[in-house]
Amino acid sequence: MLLEEMLAHLGYEAVGFRETDAALNALAQSADRFDLAVVDESVIGSGWQDLRQRLRAELPVLLIAERGSAADERGWCDSSGEELEKPLRMEALAMALARHIQKKTPAEPQPASGRTGAVEAGIQQRSTA
Repeated sequence: MLLEEMLAHLGYEAVGFRETDAALNALAQSADRFDLAVVDESVIGSGWQDLRQRLRAELPVLLIAERGSAADERGWCDSSGEELEKPLRMEALAMALARHIQKKTPAEPQPASGRTGAVEAGIQQRSTA
């Protein structure tokens, strides 16, 4: 199952981006739409340091990485993010999303569904409900 499908199955509205610049442009244009970035390590390539800096300023980051990768050594994850290993399990994704969305918006009321939105390899979008 693709990450975007997993997010939809969990009740999140995923906004997927194939290119890092497109995700960052969407964030710059309407940062309040997004709660969380879900980034696949294999997609970020050599621009990981710039992407990390730009996202960390705005959003918590869930990094999806191959088991045994050097993501932690590169400083991707800190208190505002988390690394999840491939193959990604639905339960692990659900728990990580809940932890980081609740941290960011503890005083905000949750939508009727109890969930906000999400984004594959990019940013999580707030629910329109």
